Amino acid sequence: MSVAMQVTKRRITSIKATSKITKAMKLVAITKLKVWQRRYEENKHFSDDFIELMQNTVNTDEEITSPYFEEQVEAEGDLHVIITSSLGLCGSFNNAIYAKVESLLQPTDTLIIVGRRGHRHFQDTSYAKIENFIDLGIDFDETRFLASFIRHAYAEKKYRRVFVHYTEYLNSLASRVNSEQLLPLKRKKDANLTSENLHPGAIVEPTREEFFISLLPIYINSRLYSFLLASQVSEQSARRNAMEQATKNADDLIDRLMIEYNTARQAAITQEITEVIAGGK
Repeated sequence: MSVAMQVTKRRITSIKATSKITKAMKLVAITKLKVWQRRYEENKHFSDDFIELMQNTVNTDEEITSPYFEEQVEAEGDLHVIITSSLGLCGSFNNAIYAKVESLLQPTDTLIIVGRRGHRHFQDTSYAKIENFIDLGIDFDETRFLASFIRHAYAEKKYRRVFVHYTEYLNSLASRVNSEQLLPLKRKKDANLTSENLHPGAIVEPTREEFFISLLPIYINSRLYSFLLASQVSEQSARRNAMEQATKNADDLIDRLMIEYNTARQAAITQEITEVIAGGK
């Protein structure tokens, strides 16, 4: 066997081993995707209802006074919460977030980066960074610490506005990066919404403002948790697609190398037969 054939055979063996790994990783990603999709859908019902409750609470004829409705103009910059992955092999998942966020950042802004890939990308930049939440777990109780930090920092007028950047899962082949303003809260005045018709049978005690104060921590926590879940679903979908494409590329390369190997083998056999015939004359 010639040296070239030996090299080709070793490449085929190596690529087959890689293909087995990417297939296994695709199956793992599919399993995780189903788990996170179920958790996301279960949480979505709660989150949507909670958002509606908050909107009905603040969008009435009763004025609620709170610093969370006001842009903190005294602050120098905004706070950006950027949700990335901690693991790789997920295609352009993180790059899409970087491209979107970097076009929005200002030199005076502060970053909270969730995920080690994002931290690695922004670590050499001049932006102020808060590194307490890099390994934030996707858990409602753990998210509470981030929500608490944001609420207190905003009430202390450290940041003008608070934005969250995350990836939303659309379908098995597509996702998009969303940028949501978390604070200040937006009022949407509706003449039809009053304290009397807030909701059939709803009773708010002792006052609507105190009800809002007790509701706000859960609201911000719920929003952040929804963003984390959506990002995790998108990450697993991106990883599944990346592994599927990697497996396909490996199989295509194996096919081409097999043709190359068989062609070289056939040429070597033909050469040997020719030499045998020529030697017998």
